[in-house]
Amino acid sequence: MTEFFDVHTALGYQRVQYCQCWVFAAAQNTLARALGIPTRVVSALESAVDSDRNRAIDTFYRYNTTGGLVPTYSPYKADSVWNFHAWNDMWFTRSDVDCAAMGYAADCADGWQAVDATGKLGPAAVNLVRRNENPTCLGEAARRCYDNEYVISEVNAYHNDWVEDAG
Repeated sequence: MTEFFDVHTALGYQRVQYCQCWVFAAAQNTLARALGIPTRVVSALESAVDSDRNRAIDTFYRYNTTGGLVPTYSPYKADSVWNFHAWNDMWFTRSDVDCAAMGYAADCADGWQAVDATGKLGPAAVNLVRRNENPTCLGEAARRCYDNEYVISEVNAYHNDWVEDAG
């Protein structure tokens, strides 16, 4: 995909600046379809970003001097909830996922794959996301096999509120 943007710039066209996820998703959707890959744009409201893979968004509070709760910053947690996020689902097969290790048929990860054009994730097998499964990947793919966990949290994270003991 970066080659497309390099050609765009080389032809003297202006760079697109200040893009958001929905712009990247639309561009990726267009390019993938032009290449013959079945693709669709997916969006979510209240999309979670779970930094420590515990499938929960942790928010920390403390009591202020009047007894009210105020959110506090924790250097150990960078969880957040975006009001909106968009990415793509693309249809293809996955030979890098060890479905047998999870007790599924060999093609368990084939089909729609969540792919984020902003570089945050992908591919993540939607079939396995629906089952809450984080797959075991084979060979070279094992070093980048973390994306299902990200998508599971993005669309299905718990929200934990923690209150610091004033005592």
